[in-house]
Amino acid sequence: MDKQTQQIEKSINLYEPLSKFQSNIKRKFISNIVAFEKKLQESTEITVFEFLGKPEFKKAEDMYPDELILELCRFNKLFEKHCISLEMLHVYDDDVIYRFITDELFQKKIQDIRLPGYWQHFIYEEFHPNYPSDIKRQSEEFIRVLFGNDWRFINSVLSESVNCNGKIYHRNKLDEFYNLFLDRFGSSKVITMETKLESYDDKTARVLMMIKLDHVRYPLKDNLMELLITLENKFEWWQVNSIQSNAFQSGL
Repeated sequence: MDKQTQQIEKSINLYEPLSKFQSNIKRKFISNIVAFEKKLQESTEITVFEFLGKPEFKKAEDMYPDELILELCRFNKLFEKHCISLEMLHVYDDDVIYRFITDELFQKKIQDIRLPGYWQHFIYEEFHPNYPSDIKRQSEEFIRVLFGNDWRFINSVLSESVNCNGKIYHRNKLDEFYNLFLDRFGSSKVITMETKLESYDDKTARVLMMIKLDHVRYPLKDNLMELLITLENKFEWWQVNSIQSNAFQSGL
């Protein structure tokens, strides 16, 4: 066993879920890592266009809408053949995606690595962030987690510290907030949710949310919760860092 393989196996054994693999599975896993590392060292940098074999294509403005659809289908098959994945988190017009592929993605530099099961992934929004939609989606996800009575994924929507009506809670020490929230809203269900993006830039956002609940244990007019939340953009991931609400006047 060479030094690189020994180091990889040592790292795997330090990670409990992987350390429990059967020896034959672990050997295969290590073999795949070694093969990838070798390919990476030997590889050269080329464009996606070159990686795909320099396919022919027309300019978007020279095609009818039906032609655009057929060309996008052709690109999808070509991507799959060469283990390239392009995902969009939102819906866009066909000509927007076609222009993105031919004008930008084709020029993207990647390592010329081809291994069984190895895919190179791209997300449209990593090139062109859609902040309003991302902020709205993350704000609504925060409410779903909050009222889902399962806070295992709360860290994915919260900043390291959260200001709730002037009181600071650390993300890893939410027991007090969690118990108080359950006492007041633990059995409440969200009936409707309205989200209004009040302001945003590339770093922060303010969102006003109106939450209609089926019932509450705490006096709340018309069972309507109003929240003003702020979010911060951490490495293109929006996280809630402040919550102001008429439902948290005392206790939380």
